[in-house]
Amino acid sequence: MSLPGVVLVGLLVALSAVLALALVLLVVPLHLEVAGAADDERLEGRALARWGWWLVVLRADADRGVDLRLLGLRVWRLRRGAGRRPRDQKRGREPKPEATPEKPKTAGGGLRGAWRNRHTALRLIRAVLRALPVRGWVAGRLGLSDPADTAVLFTLLDAAAERSRAIEIDVEPDWLDEALEIEGRIRVRVWPAQVLGAVLWLLVRDGRTRRGAWAMLRAS
Repeated sequence: MSLPGVVLVGLLVALSAVLALALVLLVVPLHLEVAGAADDERLEGRALARWGWWLVVLRADADRGVDLRLLGLRVWRLRRGAGRRPRDQKRGREPKPEATPEKPKTAGGGLRGAWRNRHTALRLIRAVLRALPVRGWVAGRLGLSDPADTAVLFTLLDAAAERSRAIEIDVEPDWLDEALEIEGRIRVRVWPAQVLGAVLWLLVRDGRTRRGAWAMLRAS
């Protein structure tokens, strides 16, 4: 086989591999689970992300740190509070004074553009959320220092509970004192192809959203 033929075959093999990888990423679901609890004395949280039916697993715990496993084998771990001391501190030398950082450039134009098109962003977010099968529950007790503020808070929570069919909200108000006792669990199964299809369908059928998304891209 001549050299051009070998190059062509190599390009076709590379293109096929890229397309196969893209197809796998689109059709294999990603499972997410978040659980936590909080009160006046403690704050607990756990998160689990698994892709490819336990092929890749990422666990995060507020007490134990982060753990990444591939095919059941741990490939990376970050313990809570783990870190290295500066090299100068290890050798007993005084650390060098840090240079004064330059003032970062502001991104006011991008933020203003995003704010102007916030309704488009909200429509896209709603389209993504409708495509996600979310399940979970939140329960506990909440109270603010002012009963009027507690009433406003639970007006919003009641409205959210009426609209949310997938997440059960069972939070009781405390009208006498400040209170924080919350626990919950949320599970999401993300099909990338379904989410991408929902966003594309919204952009195709809604010209206002399409123009707003293009304006957001230009503003960024």
